[in-house]
Amino acid sequence: MKKLRTLRMMDNQFVCDCRLQWLSRWLRDNPRLGMYTECVSPRQLQGIEVKDIQEAGFKCNSVSVPLPDQCSSSAFCPKKCTCTEGVVDCRDLGLTEMPEKFPEESIEIRLEQNHIVSIPSKAFANLRNLRRIDMSNNQISHIAPDAFRGLLSLNSLVLYGNKISDLPLGVFQGLGKLQLLLLNANRIKCIRSDAFQDLRNLNLLSLYDNKIQSLGNGTFTNLPNIQTLHLARNPFICDCNLAWLAQYLHRNPIETSGAQCESPRRMQRKKLTRARVSKFKCKGAEKHRTKNAGTCMIDVECPKECVCLGTVVDCSGRQLTTIPSNIPLYTTELKLNNNKIGKIQSNGLFSRLINLRILDISDNRVEIIEDGAFDGANHLGELDLSSNRLTKVTAKMMQGLAGLRTLSLLDNQIRCITNGAFDSMKMLSLLNLESNQFTCDCHIAWLAEWVKRSNFITGGLIVDNPVCFSPNRLKHMYLKNVQQQEFVCEDNSNIGCNTGALPCCSDNPPTTIDSCDPRAYCPPSCQCTGTVVRCSRQSLTEVPKQIPLDTTELYLDANDISSLPPELGQLTKLQRLDLSHNQLVTLPENVFSNFSNLATLILSYNLLECVASTSFSGLRQLRILALGGNSLYCDCNLKWLSDWIKKDYVESGIASCIGPDSMRKQARTDLHHQNISSVLVKETRRFCLNVTSVIRNLVKMEGHAKLSTLKILRVSARLVTMDTNVNRKLTLVLEILVNTGACEVMDHGMFRCKCSPGYEGLRCERNIDDCGQHSCQNNATCVDLVQGYSCNCPMGFTGKMCEHKIAYCQTNTNYCQNGATCVDLDTDYRCDCKKGYSGKNCTENVDDCKSSICQNGARCLDGLGTYACLCPRGFTGKFCEIAPLPFNHHYTFNSVCKSHDCQNNGVCHVPSGSHEYKCICAAGFTGKKCEKLTAVSFKSDDSYIQMPNINFQSPVNITFLFKTQLSSGIILYTGEDQHLGVELFRGRIGISFYTGSSPKATNSYSYIFSFQKVDDNKVHKVQLLIQRRNITMTVDDGMARSVVNMGDNEYLDVKDDMYIGGLSSAKSGEAQRKFHIRSTSSFKGCFRSFYINGKQMDFMISKYNHKITPGCRVDPCEGHRCQTGKCMPRKKRGGYRCKCSRGYSGNFCEIKPTCSHRVFRNIYVHPRTKCRSKSRIKFRVCEGSCGNKCCVPKKIKTRKVRLYCRDGQSYTYKLPVIRKCGCKKCSS
Repeated sequence: MKKLRTLRMMDNQFVCDCRLQWLSRWLRDNPRLGMYTECVSPRQLQGIEVKDIQEAGFKCNSVSVPLPDQCSSSAFCPKKCTCTEGVVDCRDLGLTEMPEKFPEESIEIRLEQNHIVSIPSKAFANLRNLRRIDMSNNQISHIAPDAFRGLLSLNSLVLYGNKISDLPLGVFQGLGKLQLLLLNANRIKCIRSDAFQDLRNLNLLSLYDNKIQSLGNGTFTNLPNIQTLHLARNPFICDCNLAWLAQYLHRNPIETSGAQCESPRRMQRKKLTRARVSKFKCKGAEKHRTKNAGTCMIDVECPKECVCLGTVVDCSGRQLTTIPSNIPLYTTELKLNNNKIGKIQSNGLFSRLINLRILDISDNRVEIIEDGAFDGANHLGELDLSSNRLTKVTAKMMQGLAGLRTLSLLDNQIRCITNGAFDSMKMLSLLNLESNQFTCDCHIAWLAEWVKRSNFITGGLIVDNPVCFSPNRLKHMYLKNVQQQEFVCEDNSNIGCNTGALPCCSDNPPTTIDSCDPRAYCPPSCQCTGTVVRCSRQSLTEVPKQIPLDTTELYLDANDISSLPPELGQLTKLQRLDLSHNQLVTLPENVFSNFSNLATLILSYNLLECVASTSFSGLRQLRILALGGNSLYCDCNLKWLSDWIKKDYVESGIASCIGPDSMRKQARTDLHHQNISSVLVKETRRFCLNVTSVIRNLVKMEGHAKLSTLKILRVSARLVTMDTNVNRKLTLVLEILVNTGACEVMDHGMFRCKCSPGYEGLRCERNIDDCGQHSCQNNATCVDLVQGYSCNCPMGFTGKMCEHKIAYCQTNTNYCQNGATCVDLDTDYRCDCKKGYSGKNCTENVDDCKSSICQNGARCLDGLGTYACLCPRGFTGKFCEIAPLPFNHHYTFNSVCKSHDCQNNGVCHVPSGSHEYKCICAAGFTGKKCEKLTAVSFKSDDSYIQMPNINFQSPVNITFLFKTQLSSGIILYTGEDQHLGVELFRGRIGISFYTGSSPKATNSYSYIFSFQKVDDNKVHKVQLLIQRRNITMTVDDGMARSVVNMGDNEYLDVKDDMYIGGLSSAKSGEAQRKFHIRSTSSFKGCFRSFYINGKQMDFMISKYNHKITPGCRVDPCEGHRCQTGKCMPRKKRGGYRCKCSRGYSGNFCEIKPTCSHRVFRNIYVHPRTKCRSKSRIKFRVCEGSCGNKCCVPKKIKTRKVRLYCRDGQSYTYKLPVIRKCGCKKCSS
């Protein structure tokens, strides 16, 4: 208030503490204002003028909390808000937090449509007159338990449209006068039974559209005056624990929103108000899931891959690879046996399962138990880890199992157990360590003493005596029977049991090796990766020792190994073994008997001549056996191998024989029936088989031999020794019978062919001509078929016999497309195509680029009846005819722009005073090098962009900026039956959303439309939030619109690509037939930017861009310089012009009009009579500029003037006098 001249503040009750220091300074700076302003308190300053007190004299009580610079809340209104008659209006102000203070006389507080995220403690304290609070449509996710404490007069509380997920205990305590409570459209998961116990006057309660699954018995008991209750759009679990609600609503018909059950399936979509109470039942473990709903402890449902019965969760035999994370909290026994679980992770799962007592993870593939995996499992009493692949046991693996009584580690691959691994298990009474591979060296000696000291009992169901597996001198000995002096480490051992422990019997420095892991040691000259050991091309003469026992793939190829040691059989986990290109002469018996998991065995290119019949025993999983390149002698002794290969369907590769002479270079599997022709040309002694019996079985088929599966069967002259009767019958099948004919054997070596219908001839080789007496009409051509014919109709006719004349150009016979005109030519038709199309049906886009005049290596882009030139970098102009300047005078000769890497026609620019360049991008391109295409325009009816599909399993945020003038067009689409379709419909954004599959009717789809119209050629922002079944749309940050689809799936599960701006012709037609979209036309306009989950899309890396152009059409009037006038775009020349307001001129209407009247006095002389006035009369004349208009009189009045003539006469004349001037259109 710089012009303030008078200020009186005397006779006020000023409290002169530290908060009034500023007033003292201000009064001294303005000595004529606020005179005689005196203090009333504190006592020592009473009666003293404020301006006379020094700043040190203004003190606040040291124990009081400093207050803000406001004086009294009664006179205070929050910043940006308006306060009128007790109503505090803070609507739609973009607030992110609540104002700190409100006027004490507030009656109503309106905070809706802001961005407030929390309601703090005692947010409305001391507002005893407050009756209504509206905080709808904010972002509230947290409410302090005492946020509404002390509001004794509050009768309306509106909190809908927020993100509230939990109502704190006692949040509505003391609100005895509350009548209206709106909590709808939030994320509330549960309601405590006593949440509404003080709301005895509540009339309307809305919990509509939340995530409440169940309610505790008695939740609404303390609401005697409740009249309306909204519970719809909540995923209610209608089991036995919710039967009370059905009874309550039957007695009190106050639920008016149509609340329905969502689960279990037997109760799905049944209304709570109509369902019979007897239908609310619990099956399996359903009772335990919701029994504590009143305390907000609703459990998860039984995992889909498991079966829950009571508190037992059975997930056994489900081929699981990981432990499910959604195990119910009520679980007391968890069965995970007989799966494929490989790791027990330390993810806090067992600390959450506080009721778990029994855990069975036996018969899996567990190799790793992460440290701390069982943390929090203090109540677990029984743990079964038998039949897994554990190689070690450590204390950290077992920590958290303080209450464990039974532990089974039976049948693993445990080599060692670290000292103290079981010390934390004070309650342990049964431990099974049988069938493991303990290495009984110095590092395991402690376990032997521990077993003796623990005094376990042998026998029964739990066999608890561990046995040594190595070294060989202690193999199969009970651990407890081994003397301490026998636990010795070998001198060359560098493997310790404890991590970082100094190896026994070694003077070497400590090495950080965890020997409990079988992969801690890798044989010399080999490479180990996981469970794969590669020892190829190392010139090895024998198989390396100490290969890790859990090896699954072993490569020993290209070495000089001549024999296989028995120790190789310890590798029981092998799945692939490559011994090719070695010096193996023979295979020992049962050498592979322990390889029950081996699927591939490669023995090719060795020196094998004979293979023992037991060499491959035990190979139950073998599917590939490579024996090629060996010197196999195929006599009767090797017959078993051929039989074994065919019996077990083993792929044998290209193994062949070197002898005897009759078997030289013959494949091992030539006895297969598909190669039966080869068998007949071999001697009967080959593989000790009697070929005569084979042929007898072949031709002895009860007189008929169907030969459609045989090619040509030829008999060698070597078979003359065979039975003559067999030889006679065999002559019947020397030739192939064509066309599925059947051969019938007759007496005396004769036969005849029975032909299939439609064939004739001695061998059924001819097709009977059915066109001899055809009935084709109108000069149609007959085409002979088998047992029939067909008619090839000439143009203009149709029908089976071509008997119907086609009436072209009718509704169903108009084949012209793309707006072409159909012309009926009697027996044919013609399509008169529109510009840009050609072809019989006008379906081909004329290639306008054939006659293009694009220059300087430009690429021609074909359009409809036109084309565009895509210029090389630097060239411009419609036909790229303008070449770039050879030298830019703004740059020096050594300018960095000479080697710039600006892309997509970006221009290199060096800012003033800088030594680095930057790229100025062409329209639509962004990025440091203009490498990204982020803005595109769609101008054709079939334009579109094809992007990769989106995973909707997690929340998805799609945001885009666009502008258009059209009222229809596809904006975004993905899916087939499940789908998300976004389009323009009558100028508004319309969404079709469905998460199910194969809908029974279109009413299964969910539709929402925007409030705003967006076809005004202005930039609009659209945000889509898709979270499982819920989709929310916001246009221009306005009011959000949401819908929840009740499809079969929990989320939109689509594998199809996402289309932006339009669809391909096939895709759009299918989507329209399914009523996913209303129009198949593409969006016409431009996308300025497109974001998915906050990441801007780069359309340069899309799968396919069809008929789009980079950038948006720039509005020439955007940022115009017109001052007093209107900007008008130029259609032909480009740019804009300024249409000035009346009187203004100049290129930018910057010149103001100077038109005004000039006053002067003079004798008036009538131009015709020459009579004149006696005195001078006041005149006005219009002068000054008016741009392209004229400065003319705008207001004229008449004045009576006495004129005197020379002849002595006089008369009164009405003289027009200018009163006001202005700018008007010039008259011709």
